[in-house]
Amino acid sequence: MYRETRFKMVEKMNVVVAGDYLKTATHTAQSLYKRYQSLHEHYQPTQEEV
Repeated sequence: MYRETRFKMVEKMNVVVAGDYLKTATHTAQSLYKRYQSLHEHYQPTQEEV
C-alpha cells in the first residue's frame, strides 16, 4: 500500500497517523473482500442471465 501516493503523502505528513490510516484501510479492504466473496458464493445466475 505504501506504493500508493495517498499513503506516501500521509506518511510524509505524520508517521503515526499513517500507521493508523494503513490499519484502517487494510481492515476496510479485507472486510469488503469478504463481503464480495460471500455475495459471490450465494449468487446463482438464472438461465436468462447466462
